[in-house]
Amino acid sequence: MALVKCTKKLKEHVETKINALFQERINVAVQPQEITAQEIAEQVYSSIHTPERLVAMEDLQSIYDNARFMQTSNDFRFSIKYECDGVWQERNISGKFNPAKKMINEFGNSWSSGPTLNNLPITITQPLIDAQKRVNVVMNDRQAFHEAFQKAWSSVKSVNELVKLWPAVVELLEGTDVITRINKKQDRAPKSETPAFDPADLSVQLLKAKIAK
Repeated sequence: MALVKCTKKLKEHVETKINALFQERINVAVQPQEITAQEIAEQVYSSIHTPERLVAMEDLQSIYDNARFMQTSNDFRFSIKYECDGVWQERNISGKFNPAKKMINEFGNSWSSGPTLNNLPITITQPLIDAQKRVNVVMNDRQAFHEAFQKAWSSVKSVNELVKLWPAVVELLEGTDVITRINKKQDRAPKSETPAFDPADLSVQLLKAKIAK
């Protein structure tokens, strides 16, 4: 069995694979559950563009010929600022209206993300808070995994040892010729020492990274 050294390039390859696995989880976790972005947009529109406000804005716009306070648009863009676990977050939301609706000019501008809103009703912000909590859990898992992987990598003298003690790493080595090189026969096999880490921790975390949503 051929000895394959733990190179910086190989480590970066594995870390890229790890980040991709966790990014898949984050992409799922960040999506609000039981409500869509379109539904959030419709709730925000209704809470801000009440019939009374629309009438008032139309009256105001009729007074000033050159002023443009409102427009009719299919697009509706804005950002929601909310607090999650003591940290302020901001989330961009956009919706499509058909037919188009009258709205405050800033909401329909295609060149910006729209105004930033805060102090919205909890019924609107709670799905975003819950989504951020799920993202935070995944990010904590990712940090723990990277720390465990760093410990494992620095504890072995070759990729051969890592594969032997942590078989799941083979899946992260796809796209390289490492396994072929490891399996290449040599007259003398290198001696290996048992690294000071528990591969079970990484195996469990990798399983979570692959299937937990």
